[in-house]
Amino acid sequence: MSSHRKEFSNGIAHSTSQSPVKTYTVDEFAQTVGISRTKAWKEIHQRRIAYVRLGRRILITQQQLDEYLKRNEVPAFDAKSAANKILRGSTK
Repeated sequence: MSSHRKEFSNGIAHSTSQSPVKTYTVDEFAQTVGISRTKAWKEIHQRRIAYVRLGRRILITQQQLDEYLKRNEVPAFDAKSAANKILRGSTK
C-alpha cells in the first residue's frame, strides 16, 4: 500500500505526503534576512532573489530564501592557508 494518502474535501483530492511550502512576503523576507524593506525590493527588482508572483502578490519560498543566503555567503578567512599561499608565491 502506498504511503501517499489522499484526502478529499469538496471533491478535490489533497495529497498528505507533502508539507505546506513556507513562504514570505517581501516585508517578512526583509525582516528574516535582516535587511531594509527598500533593500529587499531592490533585490527583487534586480532579480537577485527568485520569487513567486501570484496575481499582484510577490512571495519568496523558504528554498529561494536559503539559496539567496547561500549565494551571498562569504567563506571564513583561513589565515594559515593564506600564509602558505603567500609563501609559495600563489595569489589564487
